[in-house]
Amino acid sequence: MKQGLVLDKVVLLGRTLDEYARYFALDPDALAGAEILDVASGVSSFTAEANARGLRVTAFDRIYELEPAVIQSRCEPDLEHILKSIHGLTVYRWDFYKNPENLRSLRERAYKTFLADYAQHRGARYVAGSLPSLPFGNRQFDLTLVSYLLLVYEDHFDYRFH
Repeated sequence: MKQGLVLDKVVLLGRTLDEYARYFALDPDALAGAEILDVASGVSSFTAEANARGLRVTAFDRIYELEPAVIQSRCEPDLEHILKSIHGLTVYRWDFYKNPENLRSLRERAYKTFLADYAQHRGARYVAGSLPSLPFGNRQFDLTLVSYLLLVYEDHFDYRFH
């Protein structure tokens, strides 16, 4: 049986550039000039923050077919769902996030930063599509990142999908 966070649906939960740097051991300064693809990006602010720092990041997700207002309407309810779901989980590590309030603050900052950037750059940095087919050329990117989708939803998507 799966330990930790168990979700009954795919939620919109975003992460910041700092979180990506930690998760993927990235040095943003070392990525200058690289073309970066973030797959299943959701409402992460990584693309917005990285591009603001001069990096070239493209985000890919099926939700980018949706209007900003529709995405925004799901962000807070999904965040509430997550916060309730992690309450009391003994396997959840708090060394980085410290506490649920700080986690909420980071997640809100991520989705609000994403929404502002998405409204301005939809279709340019934010490309809509569904896995497993991506609308990009071979070797178009120097680095491809995939995080949350593959780690949390293994019980929602089969081996072939992954």
